[in-house]
Amino acid sequence: MIKFAARTDRIETIESKQFLEFRRLSREAKDCVSLLGIDPKIMTPRVVREAAKRAMDSGENRNYTDTKGNPELRSALAEKLREENGIEADPDSEIVVTNGSIAAIYATLQALVDAGDEVIMPNPTYALKTHVNFAGGTPIEILLREERGFRVDPEEIAKMVTPRTKLIALVSPHNPTGSVLQKEDLEKVAEIAVQHDLLVLSDEVYEKLMFDGNKHFSIASFPGMEDRTITINGFSKGYAMEGWRLGYFTADNRLMAKIGPIAYYIMICANTISQKAALAVLTEPEVQKEQQHILKEYEKRRRLLVEGLNKINGIRCGWPAGSYYLFFNAKSFGTPVVNLATYLLKEGKVLVGPGTSFGSGGEGYLRACLAESEENIKEGLVRMKEALERL
Repeated sequence: MIKFAARTDRIETIESKQFLEFRRLSREAKDCVSLLGIDPKIMTPRVVREAAKRAMDSGENRNYTDTKGNPELRSALAEKLREENGIEADPDSEIVVTNGSIAAIYATLQALVDAGDEVIMPNPTYALKTHVNFAGGTPIEILLREERGFRVDPEEIAKMVTPRTKLIALVSPHNPTGSVLQKEDLEKVAEIAVQHDLLVLSDEVYEKLMFDGNKHFSIASFPGMEDRTITINGFSKGYAMEGWRLGYFTADNRLMAKIGPIAYYIMICANTISQKAALAVLTEPEVQKEQQHILKEYEKRRRLLVEGLNKINGIRCGWPAGSYYLFFNAKSFGTPVVNLATYLLKEGKVLVGPGTSFGSGGEGYLRACLAESEENIKEGLVRMKEALERL
């Protein structure tokens, strides 16, 4: 009989099983319109694709890069972090490029969290709980409330700090709710972290997708936070590069001295061609123009989805401040949302995600994604309305 390592029992949760199941269904369902955004319908900017082609044609796909990432790319990232995020980072010792931002999260938690360590984190949220569990830590979850715009409440964080607290995890803009932490929120969290000598993991991968004049702030730029923050970011969301699998993270060199080697041993180095594409993102002015076009497309689809959902009896949907997700209220139907999402798939032939795929705080909510085509969104709204009216 095979005896697996005890840690394998911590990798799967009810949430992760639900999420993976609905991903599978999205691939296999026939005659079904997906609003999950599993296969985004926006093209990577032309200049980025051309940079990747040139790199392949010149044979660079045969090569590894530096284990921390292409030096040119890290230098460009240091400039970007300084100008856009207010973070000073040494490209040689304080930036590591990874195969997607999830690898950076994994390496960070494996380096910092021991058995018994507590990690304060939002509920619902994507993947964090599983990573904390796998590292042997204890997730201490803060319920995100609709009436607060699904933003973490710093006062609740302060109440949850104990002598075992090691880390506060933040995600802004947030997956799955679309919330964005305001400057005053981050100031209060920073005060708590400094007062209790805590570390902060800040996932900022959706920073380029902000709506209604909302601004992104990096908590590492706040007083006292530079040496205690691990900032995680990537290229997937803002530049329609999901399949390129390229992320990066930055932290004080004392933190990176321990986190960096873990990243090395899980990936050796990030994808060479994707790194060349990412360098074009940061150095070619045309890409930023195309990024604004991507944002306008998401704004158009956001309006279409929010207005359409609010026309369906029993559904209530607010306006997400950032990311490309909608987290809409379906509590009036009085059934677990996993059952409601399954009903919509089987009877309505439309695929949305149950909020409980992201934690118990997602009960009563469904998630849709702006990365779907307008055609899918329009047809999905029609099917959802017809199916829910039959309930």
